Amino acid sequence: MGNDHGSLSFFAVVAEIVGRLLRLQDAVSQAQVQHRLREQLGERETVARAARRVMRCFIDWGVLQETSRKGVYLAAPGRKIESDRLAAWLIEAALIAGGSGARPLTQLVSSPVLFPFSLEGVTPYAIEGNGRLYVCRQGLNEDVVMVRDQ
Repeated sequence: MGNDHGSLSFFAVVAEIVGRLLRLQDAVSQAQVQHRLREQLGERETVARAARRVMRCFIDWGVLQETSRKGVYLAAPGRKIESDRLAAWLIEAALIAGGSGARPLTQLVSSPVLFPFSLEGVTPYAIEGNGRLYVCRQGLNEDVVMVRDQ
């Protein structure tokens, strides 16, 4: 989320990389993901091994599909989230994974870290039903979602 990945959880970093790549192209390769991870986190075998495991989770969960080319994956059909409760939970997870207490709603619903979910149509009212989140209006038309202090 954003360009500073230092505060993202590893799983979220991989999800964001995959989500960004799939916005730009039809398929994503393990090599592309590994390359971007090396740019961000350095050349470490533990990072490469963990990334392979996260990618395997995406395949096992059905959000990525294997192709006839080894190490190349297609996005499974997106999953539109219609439950306000689930949408709010995903937004809360994105905020926590990013280490950010607040982000504009428009950035959150379009964040590549939430691949393969589509949160189009999520309203501030739906988010406030979460109880752990609140929405503050900034300016004329920007809603900012914040995690409540517990």
